[in-house]
Amino acid sequence: MAKSSGYFGLRRGSTKSHTFSVLNGQQITKERVEGGKNPRTLNQMIQRCFVATIGQAYSALKVICDHSFEGISAGNLTRNEFLSVNLKAIRLSKEYGNAFFGFAKYGEQLLVPGSYILAKGSLDDCAPDMSLRSVLSTNKTITIDAAL
Repeated sequence: MAKSSGYFGLRRGSTKSHTFSVLNGQQITKERVEGGKNPRTLNQMIQRCFVATIGQAYSALKVICDHSFEGISAGNLTRNEFLSVNLKAIRLSKEYGNAFFGFAKYGEQLLVPGSYILAKGSLDDCAPDMSLRSVLSTNKTITIDAAL
């Protein structure tokens, strides 16, 4: 049975043939799926590994990442952006065989090291007239001229 908050309100739940939900304040209606499958193909298991890895990273880094994408409001929308951006990055990492990401083991709930994209946005240049004067390897010193 689908529930509604008013006569013309947004419905949630299922009827015999449809499932109703609300996403970002909009009504979503889908045909009801009976007897869903749980595929255990290699590609599906790889996808589950990626999603688990990124989900665990977001959980551990939530205090930083829940407001770190410019133009996207904090909360679920930022979480979705974090998952989307990093899912693309982890797929590319696997495809090209570089070691930019570790992968979560089945049942493990730990942050796995990786080159996660934590934020996207724009900042003004802090010192546009900066130049390197010298680098001394003997005493590990770098001298920089900055005109503010």
